[in-house]
Amino acid sequence: MHFTGEISREEQKAFFDRLRTARLEANLTQTQVAKKLGRHQSYISQMESGKRRLLIEDFYILFRLYNKPPEYFYSIFSK
Repeated sequence: MHFTGEISREEQKAFFDRLRTARLEANLTQTQVAKKLGRHQSYISQMESGKRRLLIEDFYILFRLYNKPPEYFYSIFSK
């Protein structure tokens, strides 16, 4: 197996779609999530649309805030 370290656009989109879905399932707005992270709402919007990189520290807070295991998000990469 050869790993290039690249994530396809489809995988990126699926990951960020899953982040957005998890937020909605948790009944949270982008503004509420931004406050929990100490960031602006635009950060959440850009992150969910794949325009901004997701920091591991933020991911740690998000999966706990959304009450989802990390595997829920990164399992899309094992398909």
